[in-house]
Amino acid sequence: MSGGAFQYAFTRVQQFADDVRERIAEHPKSFSGAEVERLRLLAEHCGVVADWMKAAEWLASGDTDEDVFLRDTQGLARIAAVAPAAATQTQRRSDMKPMLTKAAPHPLYYYRSGMWIGGPHPGLQGNIHPELRGNVSSLWGNVHPELRGDATGLWGDVHPELRGDVSGLRGEVTGLWGDATGLWGNLDACGITDAEREAGVDVATLVRSEP
Repeated sequence: MSGGAFQYAFTRVQQFADDVRERIAEHPKSFSGAEVERLRLLAEHCGVVADWMKAAEWLASGDTDEDVFLRDTQGLARIAAVAPAAATQTQRRSDMKPMLTKAAPHPLYYYRSGMWIGGPHPGLQGNIHPELRGNVSSLWGNVHPELRGDATGLWGDVHPELRGDVSGLRGEVTGLWGDATGLWGNLDACGITDAEREAGVDVATLVRSEP
């Protein structure tokens, strides 16, 4: 596994973003419409910051060079401009008359130069399941048509035989294959080596045995 210079601090930011989304989903009546909009905006920006933190960690760990780092973080200076603009748009939407409807965002999205873009990015290919959703900024590869669920918090090279619902997983998916339905937890905590990822790992073998 790559990185390590900053003890994978980016994963904690990713987890915070996931926790915010989960809290909204599980307790929707605890927040007003304006609060939900702002919390979702916070979670989206945390996802961007986590991507930049990961890029910094890979650079400091010697896994990438200056060109890659500058390419992956070129939108960093724009976040200050993006956030107020998004907040203004949120206020404008809240001022609209109730009879107007809100267009549903694309279930898949990614960030380029700090900007939100709906749909799978060019590095994610294949017959993508309509129920695959979330932030796929850090995923690439040929996707199995049965891969579905919320992919936010996952990163790496998607194995063409990784399938099922990945909603409960986070961490690096490189080299993993098999049915992920019903599994949850941090894949990075499984201690998968680079050699094992290269050979391929069945996700079923990562399930913790009950005592």
